[in-house]
Amino acid sequence: YARARAHTHSHTPPWAVALFVCCCLPLQVRIWDLRKQSCAYTLPAHTNLVSGVRYHQSGDFLVTSSYDETAKVWTAPGCAPLKVLKGHEGKVMSVDVSPGR
Repeated sequence: YARARAHTHSHTPPWAVALFVCCCLPLQVRIWDLRKQSCAYTLPAHTNLVSGVRYHQSGDFLVTSSYDETAKVWTAPGCAPLKVLKGHEGKVMSVDVSPGR
């Protein structure tokens, strides 16, 4: 059950106007199918609060950030993990993606 205050950032990819992605408690990112009004994917994204999520403009991947001191890259669609970006010296407060490849 996702509480409204747990929502931090949201972004809809350009290739999927019927999808909506949000950060939810506990420690998850959920991608919702707005046509079906149901959750299409749940990513067990991080070990601490998820602070942000962004799709790349190509729609090929999304990136999440967390207070667990990591950012993670995921395939889109499909939501398979691609890479964990470690080495931050504290909470990763937000994430953004450059429009270039």
